[in-house]
Amino acid sequence: MKKIAKIIRISLIAVILITTVSNVCFANLLFEKDNDARTEYKSARQLYLNEVDAYKTARANFLLIKEKYRKFGGIENKEGYKDKAHKFLNRSVSASIKYLEVMQNKAKNVRGISEEDRELILADIDVNIDYLEERQDKLSGDLSTTEIKQEAILIKDHWKNVKLTFKKAIGEILIARTSFVVEKFENYSEKINLKIQDLDDKDYNTSELKICLKELNQNIASAKDEIETAKDRKDNLTNENLNQITKEIRRSLKDTHSYIRKAHLNLIDIIKKMNELEIQ
Repeated sequence: MKKIAKIIRISLIAVILITTVSNVCFANLLFEKDNDARTEYKSARQLYLNEVDAYKTARANFLLIKEKYRKFGGIENKEGYKDKAHKFLNRSVSASIKYLEVMQNKAKNVRGISEEDRELILADIDVNIDYLEERQDKLSGDLSTTEIKQEAILIKDHWKNVKLTFKKAIGEILIARTSFVVEKFENYSEKINLKIQDLDDKDYNTSELKICLKELNQNIASAKDEIETAKDRKDNLTNENLNQITKEIRRSLKDTHSYIRKAHLNLIDIIKKMNELEIQ
């Protein structure tokens, strides 16, 4: 019985993913293709958050009875301990499934990713949802202490084998969406350059505009460099360097978003200066 807590604790690799992907990245950066997709994503994410709340409640109840059993022992506390451990493990699997469904929804709709990569990611997600649903069916029964431990071990081993795949998939999705945004800024830059040429032909003073465009292009180039760095790091992910490289990927994407924000300010400045020239 004493081993149940340890086994469950180390088996919840799936639930650890709850904290490894920033909600800001999902909510603010990965906009879907259309309003229907956005609504579908919000619904999936809310179901996931509801399941996380249920998981946290189950965890709190489990820790409470664990401490009670540790202090006082007794048949009643022993049975309660087993029951709460069972429910805790069940909720961890449910939360993991809901998390994968959010990721599935994102992979279906995110722009900037090749259809081949999209299908590979979705196939991996489907396989792992199916496996977790099988485990969930098993957990729905009346299990003995030994069976609870066996299920915990199966879940732990499963996620140990696939977490690298999902880290790479998450990186692929985040990088793809960020690349899509940067490409939009490149398109804006090309249009601005043509507009400046037109203003030059009309004898407008475009010196300030050209300075702003240069700054815009520098920020775009820096964002692209960070994206390439993130891609290289993603491709070098292994089980041994997983946590460290994941942090480095996040850092690169964070720097990319910083350059994107600067590029956005450049655009605002350019539009303002163009309007002033047209007014004159």
